[in-house]
Amino acid sequence: MSRFPGQEGSNWGEASDSYAPYIPKFTSSHSRPIHHDDPPAYHPPMPSQTVLVAGCSAGTGLDVAGSYAASGARIMFTSRGQEALDRTPAAMTSQYPEAEIAGRLHDFADEQATWALWRDLGCVNVFIDVLIPNVAKK
Repeated sequence: MSRFPGQEGSNWGEASDSYAPYIPKFTSSHSRPIHHDDPPAYHPPMPSQTVLVAGCSAGTGLDVAGSYAASGARIMFTSRGQEALDRTPAAMTSQYPEAEIAGRLHDFADEQATWALWRDLGCVNVFIDVLIPNVAKK
């Protein structure tokens, strides 16, 4: 009886008995170890860079900010909610105690407020080198 897909009695999860000698047996000698440490190229030194991470309160934004903080960059983040604005610096400084971290309550959906943010940053000589636009509309 044939077990090829599309024929009666086919079974996707099993090989035909006639093919059994040709199926390789994989052992640990066929695989390479998984490295858990990132290569240095993933975290190049960035001590003079300022990174703005929009939407940094959790998830991807927080992980991206952490990667830049590990590289020595100054982190500025924005959040739409006060609770996240209060929580994020504590989470970041516990992992990266030497990182410079500043936050601001801001909603990028408001175009006028976004222009005001850039103007305010320029007035205090803060220039953004890397922008991570991790935001979504409500």
